[in-house]
Amino acid sequence: MRAIQQLAGVLYLAAAVAMGLACDSRPTASTATNPPAGCPKCECKCSCPDDPAAIVGPSSATPTPAPTSAQDEIEDLSYGLSRKVAKRDATCLADLDRLKQLSPKTEARMQFARGQCLMLAGRCEAGAAVVRKEMAATTELMDEQLDRTIETYSSMYCQGPMDERGELLRALAELQKGAYQGNIGIRACTNAAKTIVRLRGRVRPKNEEDSQIVSLENSFAYSAAACLARAGDCAGAWKVFNDESTALRAIADPAIRAEAMRSTFDSVVPKCKGKP
Repeated sequence: MRAIQQLAGVLYLAAAVAMGLACDSRPTASTATNPPAGCPKCECKCSCPDDPAAIVGPSSATPTPAPTSAQDEIEDLSYGLSRKVAKRDATCLADLDRLKQLSPKTEARMQFARGQCLMLAGRCEAGAAVVRKEMAATTELMDEQLDRTIETYSSMYCQGPMDERGELLRALAELQKGAYQGNIGIRACTNAAKTIVRLRGRVRPKNEEDSQIVSLENSFAYSAAACLARAGDCAGAWKVFNDESTALRAIADPAIRAEAMRSTFDSVVPKCKGKP
C-alpha cells in the first residue's frame, strides 16, 4: 500500500513539472497569443517606472550642481574683498553686508576694509570715521598722525563730495598716481591739474608740518608734467612745467632761465627729453 502511494506522488510531481514548463512566464510569439490548453493567459508584470527618462537617468550633459555651502560663500567673499578694494570697486560694500549676515565675527575683523568701501561708495565721512576708529584701536598713532593718515586714505578712496581741502588732496593724489605709478590718461591728468590750480590759493596749510600743502607750489609743476608725459602728451607737459615752475621763472637772465628750464624738464621728464 505504501509503495502505491509513493508511486502516485511521483506521477503527480512529474505532471506538475510538465505543466510548469508549458506555462513558462517568458512567452514566445506563438504561446503569447495561443497559450497551451489549461494554462492561464501570460501577463507581463514589470516593476519599471512608466517614465522612460527615469530608466535612463538624468542626462550627463546637464549635471545637477552641488549646493554651495555658507562656508564656501564666506571664503569667496573674504578672498575677493581685497581685490575689489584694490580695483576701487564699490560693490565691495554689498559683499561686506552679505558677509555680516553669514558670519558677523568674520565681518567684524574687516572694519578697515569697510571704511574703504564706504568711501568708494561715496559715503566719505562715514568711511573716514570707520577707518579712524579702527586705526585708533589697532595702532599707536598720535592724533595729528592719525589725522594725516585719514586724509591720505580719503584722498585715495573717496568717490563722493568732499570739502575744498579734501578735493585738493584728492586731485593731488590722482596727479601723483599718474606721474609715478602708471598712465591715468591725459584727461585725468588735466582735470586733476585744473582742480589744483583752482583750489591751491584757497586751501591754507594747517601748520608748518602740513607738507602736502606747504610744498605744493614747488611740487605741482613736476607732478603735473610727469603725469602728462606718462600719458603721452609732451607738449602739455612742457607747457604746464613752464607755466608753473615758479622758482625757475624767477631767474632774471632770460638765457640762463631758458637753459635751466630745459635741463630741469629733461631731467624730471626723461620721456619727453628734447621735446617739443
